[in-house]
Amino acid sequence: MVTDAFVEAVAQIESSGGRFTIGDGGKAIGWWQMHERAWRDTSDFRKRQGLPVWSYRHAPNPKVSKVYARDYLIIMEKQLRHALGPNVTVEMIYAAYNVGFSRFQSLRFLIRNTPATTQAACARLGELIATPPNGAKKSTELAKLE
Repeated sequence: MVTDAFVEAVAQIESSGGRFTIGDGGKAIGWWQMHERAWRDTSDFRKRQGLPVWSYRHAPNPKVSKVYARDYLIIMEKQLRHALGPNVTVEMIYAAYNVGFSRFQSLRFLIRNTPATTQAACARLGELIATPPNGAKKSTELAKLE
């Protein structure tokens, strides 16, 4: 479910495709607006998979942060499927990415219970996935970093 077009759509939502790379009061950085805690969780995931890891100081690097955003979305998808079964949508994955899995869980995994900005982003997601900017790069191109 986590495709390159989905990852690109998240960059559009989070930073307007890299135009605004510092957010959430300076707590989130990069095209995918990752917090340091999410970065660490993703590093732990990547270590378990035997994949290269980068420190959070690499979050502004769009090539590295794209790989991390993809992996964090995969983590969110796995956690949601574990909690809810197969009826997980890209909007739910994004909501968990945006507000954090625990918070989304406390909101009963309902997008309508998330902040208005998250709800609006979820509403845009399908259109952005259907028309990725400049054609999303293939997964094999991401693999060159690994």
